[in-house]
Amino acid sequence: MNEFFWTQKTNLPRLEVIVSGDGAPVDLSSSTGVIFQYRSRYTGTANVLSGQFSNKGSGIVYVDLTGTTVTDTIGPYWGKFLIYFQNGGVRPYPETYINFEILSGII
Repeated sequence: MNEFFWTQKTNLPRLEVIVSGDGAPVDLSSSTGVIFQYRSRYTGTANVLSGQFSNKGSGIVYVDLTGTTVTDTIGPYWGKFLIYFQNGGVRPYPETYINFEILSGII
């Protein structure tokens, strides 16, 4: 399951996933770029971060939270990666959403 948790105002670890299809990693060797879109579950405002490839052949993509304001606001969020290919195709991952939550630093 794609669920991640951060404490407010932190930026590690990075959000990293293995893009899979039918239970196996997808070879992303022909991909040209990746972005990460996310939004609060309670508002319609979407944000975009530049994503990276950790290992194209193994289908591993990630987004660094360093230098972003992603973890400034407490609450639940949805996100997904959009992967761009040489032939002009775009693949969303996952098909649904990655669930992540920013928690208060005081528990």
